[in-house]
Amino acid sequence: MRGPAFTVLVERLRDHDPGLFPTGIWNEELDREIMDLVTSSLAEDRSQFDLGYGMAIKAGLHLWNESLHRSHVLSQDILNSTGCYWHGLMHRMEGDYDNSKYWFEKAGRHPIFSRLQFIKEDIVYDGDWEYAASHELRVGLHQLYVQRSWDPILFVDLVQGTVTTGYETKLEKILTALQKQEIITLLEYSYRNACGGQTIEPFNR
Repeated sequence: MRGPAFTVLVERLRDHDPGLFPTGIWNEELDREIMDLVTSSLAEDRSQFDLGYGMAIKAGLHLWNESLHRSHVLSQDILNSTGCYWHGLMHRMEGDYDNSKYWFEKAGRHPIFSRLQFIKEDIVYDGDWEYAASHELRVGLHQLYVQRSWDPILFVDLVQGTVTTGYETKLEKILTALQKQEIITLLEYSYRNACGGQTIEPFNR
């Protein structure tokens, strides 16, 4: 499978918004296709291909498809900060919040933070925190709004508070939109690093 096959996978996932606490795989057929994707064939020059980031591509696609176990099997064997970030994302989505924070801390200040900060400013608006039912969530969302750098630990707290205290439509919508862009941005980063800097149409934004 070459680049176009990967493009098809991304296009099929594009309109899907993975949940904050998914309970099952979104599309089983798509998940099998992700498993069958030969990521080394995506690079124009295979000598430039990075196997670890190739695994990160599949970990990200599985996570977008809410296939937590298959994503986890891959991310736990990726020995770089991107693997740690995918690992943290997976644990957050399964509701293991302390473990999620551990892996985000191991990932450190990831290069995608600047992009996520820019995206956040298009999703979280002044006053959005007023829709949160609890004081803790209002404070947390306001902090997310005013911070000048993406904070994955704070985001874990917001997701945990939303999931464990009952979903609120407005806040859930905001956090779900941020999570989707987090997955897409890290997947784009994984693709570029796997394939020697090349990118493809789904990520030309």
